[in-house]
Amino acid sequence: MNPDTIRAHCDAIDVLTQAIRDELLTVDPGPEPEPGDETLVTDADDLQVALSAGGTVLLVPELTCVCAGGYRCDAPTTTLMGQGANTVGSDTAPALEVPVDVDGIEIGALTVHALDYSVVLRIGRNDDAQVTVDQAPRGITLHGIASDGHRGKRVFEINGADVTLTECYVRDCYDPGNQDSQAIWIGNAPGPVVVEGGYFEAASECLMVGGDSMKIPGCRPTGITIRGATFTKALAWHVEGGPPVKNLLELKDGHDVLIEECDLSNCWQSAQDGYAFMFTPTRGGSVRNVVVRNCRVSNVGGIVNITGVDADDRSLPRTQVAIYGGEYRTNKAAMGGSGRFCLIGRGPESFIVEDAYIRHDGSSFIDVGDSDPIDVLHVIGCDWNYGSYGIRIGGANHGDNAAGQIRELVITGNTITGAHSTFRDRYPDNTYVD
Repeated sequence: MNPDTIRAHCDAIDVLTQAIRDELLTVDPGPEPEPGDETLVTDADDLQVALSAGGTVLLVPELTCVCAGGYRCDAPTTTLMGQGANTVGSDTAPALEVPVDVDGIEIGALTVHALDYSVVLRIGRNDDAQVTVDQAPRGITLHGIASDGHRGKRVFEINGADVTLTECYVRDCYDPGNQDSQAIWIGNAPGPVVVEGGYFEAASECLMVGGDSMKIPGCRPTGITIRGATFTKALAWHVEGGPPVKNLLELKDGHDVLIEECDLSNCWQSAQDGYAFMFTPTRGGSVRNVVVRNCRVSNVGGIVNITGVDADDRSLPRTQVAIYGGEYRTNKAAMGGSGRFCLIGRGPESFIVEDAYIRHDGSSFIDVGDSDPIDVLHVIGCDWNYGSYGIRIGGANHGDNAAGQIRELVITGNTITGAHSTFRDRYPDNTYVD
């Protein structure tokens, strides 16, 4: 497609998202703190002293606190709250950090920035300082934290347990050196972790779980809930020389994951193929019991990419993913990529899709790209268009499972547009539309 045409298309979509960005950049102050012993900070030089003393710390409205080494919430059971137009920043460290072994921290209603450091707000550690579950910070709440224009690796780094982010905001996050960048990274974290609401832009992945070896032996992120959040990328990056783009939401590790009522949009072929969801275990990770429910995906190069096991370690339990409800649309013409609904490799245990509305512009709807066996593949009660080859299984077109690669293949109760006659004969229990 002509670059001017792509640019015009992206500009039109950007108009629709700009109002959302502007609204969310206004930090929600959250609930009023309970009355009691409170420390009112009126000068940036007093903030660290107040945090180390613990209790409730309030920033006077419009106060900006910047410390080259950042600030540490190092006293258990501490609340730090802004009261309007408050900024906390740093130069050579995270703007805010919850150290190892510190529990019960609440931070709210702040804008944060780190001018010359890769991470803006860090909970716990992803190194040898945190090697047991007990060392992971627990009971951490972040509410209404905003970051606009971070130039580094990530904004939120979560290595904790019982961590909740509500109505947080990240816009325009990428690394000028083209290393991977995320709005949220969940790493050396036992979980559970909850992301409720909010808006997140980052070049590589808006949210990623795993991708590095856990420093806590035998532990992996478990009990992750992502609800009502928006994950997208700035269309201003969709130009020659823009930051390399990968995917929107990626699990390289994680068990018992619910992704519900989320909006995912604007992801194109660049450093990778621009998928909305990547469920691809690596570095000793495994991805189990993942449920995607009633999400909305649009303007992407592909919807789902699933692999069953880590390419370097096939001994771990295989991937399980289920999608229930929602609306999913690719836009290969503008975003590039495969345009397919799902690419499957390395034999996941199960992939189930029910009651979803799907419109793709790829050559195949589902492509099982290798010969590894799959225990369960169900597509039930969905409305989808066929493409040229429909469901490809190990290179065979039109749902041909004669080799038995998929042990339990159920394609029934769907409304399918444009299906090949061979597919119709193989799977008669569907409604076919020309």
